[in-house]
Amino acid sequence: MIEALHLSKACRLGVHALHDLSLSVGTGEFVFLTGPSGAGKSTLLRLLLCQERPTEGRLMVDGEDLSQMGAGETQAYRR
Repeated sequence: MIEALHLSKACRLGVHALHDLSLSVGTGEFVFLTGPSGAGKSTLLRLLLCQERPTEGRLMVDGEDLSQMGAGETQAYRR
């Protein structure tokens, strides 16, 4: 299961690409991200792939809080 809990990602000058996003995706579920340019779709994917860290909130995968892991821990977890 993937859970995003109150995720926010601030970019330059305090502009938020994402603000207070919460969602959960269960095992076997499919999710489609749609929205206009600049809505935060790519930012959300980068957060889910641990390519970026959230400014606020937690990202949980199977009960593990990825948003609190260091770079080395995240890389080891992804393997």
